[in-house]
Amino acid sequence: MPLFLFDTLTRRKREFKPLHDKEVRLYSCGLTVYNFGHIGNFSHYIFVDFLKRYLKFEGYKVMHVRNITDVGHLVDDADEGEDKMLRASRLEKKDPWEIAKFYTEAFSHDCETLGLEKPDQEPKATDHIQGMIDMIATLIEKGIAYKAKDGVYFDISKFPQYGELSGNKVADLEAGARVEVNTNKKNPVDFALWKTDQPEHIMQWDSPWGRGYPGWHIECSAMSKEYLGEQLDIHTGGEDNIFPHHECEIAQSEGVSGKKFVNFWMHKRYLLVEGEKMSKSKGNFYTLSDLHLKWLEQGFSGDMKEAAQIFKFLVLSAHYRSQLDFGFKALTDAYKAWEKIDVAIHRAGDAVPNDTIKGIREEFEKYELHFYQALGDDLNTPNALAAMFDYVRELNAALDGDGISLVEQEHAETFFNEFQGLFGVDINLYTLTPDLMDMVMQREEARKVKDFALSDKLRQELLEKGVEVKDKKTGVEWRRTLILSSKF
Repeated sequence: MPLFLFDTLTRRKREFKPLHDKEVRLYSCGLTVYNFGHIGNFSHYIFVDFLKRYLKFEGYKVMHVRNITDVGHLVDDADEGEDKMLRASRLEKKDPWEIAKFYTEAFSHDCETLGLEKPDQEPKATDHIQGMIDMIATLIEKGIAYKAKDGVYFDISKFPQYGELSGNKVADLEAGARVEVNTNKKNPVDFALWKTDQPEHIMQWDSPWGRGYPGWHIECSAMSKEYLGEQLDIHTGGEDNIFPHHECEIAQSEGVSGKKFVNFWMHKRYLLVEGEKMSKSKGNFYTLSDLHLKWLEQGFSGDMKEAAQIFKFLVLSAHYRSQLDFGFKALTDAYKAWEKIDVAIHRAGDAVPNDTIKGIREEFEKYELHFYQALGDDLNTPNALAAMFDYVRELNAALDGDGISLVEQEHAETFFNEFQGLFGVDINLYTLTPDLMDMVMQREEARKVKDFALSDKLRQELLEKGVEVKDKKTGVEWRRTLILSSKF
């Protein structure tokens, strides 16, 4: 089945074909490790994880690189303001390398909690300074960059394509530049490749142009080149990375190689929090830990991993190019939607096939086809989930009726396994701790001796502990529930 992806540069969907047969070179902008990652950051990494899983499912070998930015990312994302790492160092009164190590480890832990596959390489900017220096030297040799009093700058007048990714026009950028422009630049919107003359900056390295540190943009160009080569199949980021970061990456990388840098640019829309941009000052800034603790207050009973997994499902319920409005009602609704699929998975697995039914009903194959057609259309996960819910509805109707055939049971098992492999939501509601299992067995014994008062009491106690118990003709059924109560 062909795969069509939307390319930010060309502003249209195109059929995806890798530069090298069945091999995909994928680069993702990673976290600047001056603080904990927040749910907006992770919505991008969840999208990348799904993209990677789907490419692998389609038979591609994926080489994925996601960097760690631990120097050079200034507060305003361009050439002004304080380095985010140094600002964190000053506020926390710690060495910037200590800051980077702590938040890198926290980021890795959060990615593991979300169940995100590890990248093949996760290079740190500070380990690749020489590669950046080499690229800058090449740009200077080609006359595309120049040495100034306070560092080295890229001369955008030498790269006519500058602005094509973002849709910005250089003349408009120059007109919008601040009144107090940096007089060391030839053009107001030339961007920094190497910064010098900043003795207060703790993280510095020797270079041919003086002791200093790299600009943010050159870091990704150097690291992607080292691990993936001069041309990438796919480069991802949040939509806030389009300008200036990715625009500058194109200029640098193509300035050095003379080749097209990226075949497909893919950008995740930033998420809102209850209709507003996320901000610490508004009190709507959430790390994964914040999300879990806040949800516990509103009736959730699961652990942090389970909360993170449901957040992942919520993110994937919206298309990556649409704007997701996060809230705890939306998170609760996502859990209930996922639970419907999970119940169907176990119903199908526990069913005894009806030998009088042969083959497979066409509705099952139709909805499976719709599921994969949606994913082939620019990873349209909401349409794919709509097809999955149609499949679940038909499956439940069959199970409530005459049952399903052995072929249909095997089909459901395969389809659900593929679904779980793609969406990567790993929550087990069918394993209890020994003490809870003892309560279930005590209740069953009470029912057998017709002590219904004790049976009802134990049922209520189990429910309060997050375990639903149902009495069936075939025996007792139980499962955990992660929503004990809800304000929604």
